[in-house]
Amino acid sequence: MAEVTQLLPAISIDACDGYGRTGLLWAAFYGNSSILNWLIDNGANVQHQDRNGYCALHFAGQEKQLACAGLLLQHGADLELADRHGNTHLDSAFQCKGRLSACEPLHGCNLDHVNLHQKTPRELLDGFGWQPIK
Repeated sequence: MAEVTQLLPAISIDACDGYGRTGLLWAAFYGNSSILNWLIDNGANVQHQDRNGYCALHFAGQEKQLACAGLLLQHGADLELADRHGNTHLDSAFQCKGRLSACEPLHGCNLDHVNLHQKTPRELLDGFGWQPIK
């Protein structure tokens, strides 16, 4: 953590790798809530999207990082932010891990959001035989 807290402020809190991913996206992916919180407290953009349009909330949902997803939502992460395929965080969580528990912090998402393939999270729920989120 010490290396991150020294390096990023000197460069940019939102410095990107070759995929356009910031430290915030990687912290969400790996479930490192302490680094995620530090990045947010130091001005990291919670809406930043990589080359594919994925943001930290996409990765948190995809990797079932519930604490990170909750932290991002507390700090204003947009539930409707879509990737380049038109998928929201809820779509990513369903498709990548196939478990409804990965989506618990994403209550309030639009189950009827239509992606570029004309599919909705509600259709994915039905396909897995799950009951709709209340």
